[in-house]
Amino acid sequence: WIGLLCAAYAEVLQMLSPLGDELGVPVEQFIAAGSSLLEKDVVPASDITLTYTKWSEIKSACGSSRENGGMHFSQAVPAGDFLCTGVGHKIKDKAVLLKNGDIAGTMVDFDDRSISVKTKFY
Repeated sequence: WIGLLCAAYAEVLQMLSPLGDELGVPVEQFIAAGSSLLEKDVVPASDITLTYTKWSEIKSACGSSRENGGMHFSQAVPAGDFLCTGVGHKIKDKAVLLKNGDIAGTMVDFDDRSISVKTKFY
């Protein structure tokens, strides 16, 4: 599930959680030695346990993993954070509307142009 988290997702969860950035309890992800899908029985060389106590730690690890895994170059991670920051507020506002039974909280509104791509980061 770590790979699914990005700046916007972490931002939404920070706002919806009564604890803000804190997770409340440590969240651990265990990765067994040799469990790689691409290099089975080779990597990781030993067991790894990742432990997080804050949403911001998970967001940071997500960015690092994308760079370390070769999906992004170093400048792409902060640029992606920049592009995604603020989207979480709009999602949170929609979620609150839905929670309160307001149909305006539906996520599919093709006429809503309030979420748009920001100008270049660099």
